[in-house]
Amino acid sequence: MVNQINHPYWELYSRLVALEAKYSSVSGRLEVLKLAQESEFSLPDTLKLAAWLACPLPNFGLVNRLFFCVLRERYAYSALSPVALDMLTSLSPLVELGAGNGYITWLLRQLGADIVALDAFPVEEGKNWFFNTKFGLPTKSGKSWTSVAKGDARKLVPFSNRTLLLCWPPKNSMAVDSLRYFEGPNLALIIDRTCCASKAFFIELQRNWNLEYSGETGSWSSCHVETLEIYTRKEIASC
Repeated sequence: MVNQINHPYWELYSRLVALEAKYSSVSGRLEVLKLAQESEFSLPDTLKLAAWLACPLPNFGLVNRLFFCVLRERYAYSALSPVALDMLTSLSPLVELGAGNGYITWLLRQLGADIVALDAFPVEEGKNWFFNTKFGLPTKSGKSWTSVAKGDARKLVPFSNRTLLLCWPPKNSMAVDSLRYFEGPNLALIIDRTCCASKAFFIELQRNWNLEYSGETGSWSSCHVETLEIYTRKEIASC
C-alpha cells in the first residue's frame, strides 16, 4: 500500500531496487528469481533472467531492464512514486491522452483526482502495441485497470478546463497532435527524452509553452532518465 492506495507496481519496483544491495550474494539472486515469479515472468524471460544471474559478475542494470520490459506491459511505463502521484493529483482536473491500460489514471482516481482517460486503442480492442502484447504483437488479453475511453488527440478539444497529462508519448505524431488540439493552459509530461515523442513535439513545446517545473522521477533510474515536467501555455501577445 502506498499513501493508502493500492499500487502493486510501486511495491514490486521498490522491492527490486532494494535487492540491488544483495545482488552479489546467492540468496540475493534467489530473491530476484522469486520476485520474477511473483511478477509472472514468462518462461523465456525467466530463463533469460536465470542465465544472467548465473554469471560470475551479473549486471543488475540488465536485470532492471528486463523487469521494466515485463512490468511496463502490465502496469505503466513509469513506476510513479508517491511524491510524483501527489504532484499530479494537485493538478486535477486532468485528461490523460495515451492512457494505455489506465493504470496511472487508476492510481490518481484512488487519490481523489478528477481525471478523464483517453487512448486511441484501448487494450480490450487488441490493437495496442504497447500494453499486453505477445511476442511484440497486440493481443486481446489485456484488461484496463479503470475506464479508458476511446479517443485520439482530436478528442481533447472539449477538455480545455483540465490539465493535459502525457506519460511516455510514443515517437509518432500523437504528442504533437495533442498540443495542437488541446486548448487548455496546463500540461504535465512524464518522459524520457531519448525515446519519447517527436522532434516536432519538442519544437512546439519550446515555442508555445513555459516550463514551470522539471524533476527526475527516479523511476527505473538504472535504465532511463525520466523526468516529470509541468508547463503552462505562453500567452499570445495581443496586436
